[in-house]
Amino acid sequence: MVLLCALLWEVNRLYVATQRANESLYQQSFKDTLTGLFNRRYLESQLAIHIDHAKRHKEPLCLLVLDVDHFKAFNDQHGHLAGDDCLVTVAKQLEQSLYRPADFIARYGGEEFIVVLPHTDAKDGMQIAERLRLNVSAEKIEYQGQLLSVTISIGCAVLRHSEETAQSLLIAADSALYQAKAAGRNCVKVAVD
Repeated sequence: MVLLCALLWEVNRLYVATQRANESLYQQSFKDTLTGLFNRRYLESQLAIHIDHAKRHKEPLCLLVLDVDHFKAFNDQHGHLAGDDCLVTVAKQLEQSLYRPADFIARYGGEEFIVVLPHTDAKDGMQIAERLRLNVSAEKIEYQGQLLSVTISIGCAVLRHSEETAQSLLIAADSALYQAKAAGRNCVKVAVD
């Protein structure tokens, strides 16, 4: 009986450890290792769900594409470790600037981030984008005794309830991002229909 109890206890302990390991792996599969934000895989799966929901319920959905301005030059001047610190700081500032539970941010690649804002029209999306831009530009990155500042450019697009897909919404927001860069960077532009 004692042996059976010991075996059951050990099996239970192994089961709990396996469950924790599986949960950790699941979380890691959706998180960016550098910034701790959601990754592109998570973004793609959740954006499709949010778009379907918005279309079905005729609700607005806003997408922001953000890019750290002059990041390559920043990396070249200060090194890749400073570049990593920059991305972590920007990610933290962006995450702290989103207040609603349904809103989320993902690292899309390199120095590019995407913010999904369910239940958000163009006017509110612009206000949120401007808040993100101001909060990031106010943040200083400490590196080797220097305080470095960075800015971001933001493209904003709002879901049209026609046959728009995640891909077309991303393209519209990315186009607006390039308008922001062409306008001198450190600004927000909205995609026009």
